[in-house]
Amino acid sequence: MNANGFSLCGYGKYTDAWANVVVSRREEQAPREREVRENNERMAAIVATPEEIAKAVAERKQREAEIARRFGDSGKAAAFGGF
Repeated sequence: MNANGFSLCGYGKYTDAWANVVVSRREEQAPREREVRENNERMAAIVATPEEIAKAVAERKQREAEIARRFGDSGKAAAFGGF
């Protein structure tokens, strides 16, 4: 189906070939979009402002405190071999 809701198949060899090109380009584009998104996230982390870094640290500490509250020391011990 194309953007207008019409079937791309059954209208001749040209349309079938065009439909195959559209599908293959979409499949090729998906990894590129994922790579760009991951790169943008890395770049955002590299150029993070001190406020963003402080916010991330506070969120991490809050998460760790929540884990400690819920599981006690057993949560930390499991991560380090159970000592």
